Amino acid sequence: MQTSCPQAGNLGSSRVVLIRTSEIRTNPDRMSAYTRATLLLFGGRKKTRMSGVTDFDFLLGSWTIRNRRRTNPFAPSQDGVWEEFLAVSTSAKQLDGRARVEQYEATFSNGQQVLGLTIRAFDQATQQWSIVWLDNRNPPGFRPLVGHFEHGMGLFSQVIESPVDGKPVHVRFTWDQVTSESARWQQAFSFDGGKTWETNWIMEHQRRE
Repeated sequence: MQTSCPQAGNLGSSRVVLIRTSEIRTNPDRMSAYTRATLLLFGGRKKTRMSGVTDFDFLLGSWTIRNRRRTNPFAPSQDGVWEEFLAVSTSAKQLDGRARVEQYEATFSNGQQVLGLTIRAFDQATQQWSIVWLDNRNPPGFRPLVGHFEHGMGLFSQVIESPVDGKPVHVRFTWDQVTSESARWQQAFSFDGGKTWETNWIMEHQRRE
């Protein structure tokens, strides 16, 4: 499944790092508070400006991305094998600035080349972004992750079906630590309806000169 993630081209050396899932798993106590905060973000309290069409302007231009990716994200009961690799991406405005299109290129540690395309479209009426990821490895999927930015953090979510057993999997993207020269993106899955989360992909962006 790849409702949302980029992959990469032939850039430097890649290596596989064995890390136990517990080292990166979200603390359940913290996640309980985090989940409540997320519900507030997307929930019923009245909001002023939550998000805007310029939210992803920080991502315009070219980037080098340090990736840490778990190879078996749909198997939370197993300790994961993590791989590290580099990627490059470029992002540009489209449709009079209402959309952002990002091209992503990487090479996994097994030598597989990944070409990805992310489309981010802003709905002025709802103040929400819809995000779709397409790549050269998976069948096209057009069910977007939807969300917004608030207080410097972007949260985007969707529910998909696990390719392993067909059960629902909650998917979450998080953007944070955003500066003019760097940013962090994370993907996490929840197998219990959003009570706890398993982070399975982290991208550290650094602007290219």
